[in-house]
Amino acid sequence: MKEEAEKSKRRQEAILSEKDRELLRLRATISALEAELRDVERLQGDHKRQLERQQDEALREKEKELLHLREALECEKQQVLQEVQSTLLQERKKWEAEARAALQMQREALLEKDRRTQADLRVALEEERKTALALRDETASLHARIQELESQARLFQAEKRVAVEELWEQLQKEKEQALRRFRDDLERVRRA
Repeated sequence: MKEEAEKSKRRQEAILSEKDRELLRLRATISALEAELRDVERLQGDHKRQLERQQDEALREKEKELLHLREALECEKQQVLQEVQSTLLQERKKWEAEARAALQMQREALLEKDRRTQADLRVALEEERKTALALRDETASLHARIQELESQARLFQAEKRVAVEELWEQLQKEKEQALRRFRDDLERVRRA
């Protein structure tokens, strides 16, 4: 009888030991899943920071380009005006008629140059608008990717929580069954 009780006790201990090992393996699996979740969250943060840096850099570059274009246009206008005024002052007394004709020519040249400059400016603004639209599309795409990653992370978290709960319930049931069998065996040994 003692030998049977001892064998039963060893069997129960072996069952409990196996359950403990299984619980350790499941904990290791849960740790790996949590590490993967942390990697997903870090990737989301990297995407957000990259998007912010790209937007800031693009805006700064466009502001610089626009400022340089305005400065160049203003400088060019000032230079042309200074040339016209200097020519008028030098030629007004001696060659008034020629000066008027030269002024007319200069004015026409200036208007044509201004028209070309305005056309170039419109082209540059159109290019800037297209670039801004492309950046907006890229931003929308990155936002969609981030939302997709966040959705996957939430789904993964929910699945992990359900798996842990189901595993815990299964282990509790098996533990209770093992304890019940162990107590039954002990009771039979006592009766014997």
